[in-house]
Amino acid sequence: MVILDGFINILKLYCIVVCVILPLYLVLVQCRNKDLDKKSFNKLIVWKVLLFGAIPIILMSLCSHHLEKIALTEVRDFLSHSDSKIQISVNGVIVQDYGRYLPVLQDITRKASHRSHDTGKIEIVIRKGSDNMELFLGRDSQIPTEYWVFYPKYKHTTRNEIGRITTNVFDGY
Repeated sequence: MVILDGFINILKLYCIVVCVILPLYLVLVQCRNKDLDKKSFNKLIVWKVLLFGAIPIILMSLCSHHLEKIALTEVRDFLSHSDSKIQISVNGVIVQDYGRYLPVLQDITRKASHRSHDTGKIEIVIRKGSDNMELFLGRDSQIPTEYWVFYPKYKHTTRNEIGRITTNVFDGY
């Protein structure tokens, strides 16, 4: 996973260079060439921007989607192999009845967006022996029993949403 995370960071840097710096450089180089008429010059620039800009953007989109699936699978695997030494804390407070929270967290699913946003932030830390997993929940602005689940480990997007849960277990937070 560390290799994949490093690959994503390199790909992001590549996108910045290729989408922004390279087209500008090509424009400047072509401006020095007086042999091209304006129409040919514009076509050349458009094709270069499409070629060097579209491919990295498509790759980033595919990689981000794949990382989202990897993150969701990792969270599900971690939560499904529960044992008696599990400890869940919500906003820094250890919950006594983790059996009430665990099934809800195991039910993370991908749902289509419905033009809402998350409100607030609930920090969930699950400890199993020496392993820890940190999740963040955000309550949906339109459906109060729906929570957006964020897993910040891979930083594949600015938000790192991996799915949603529907519950009233976190109503007090």
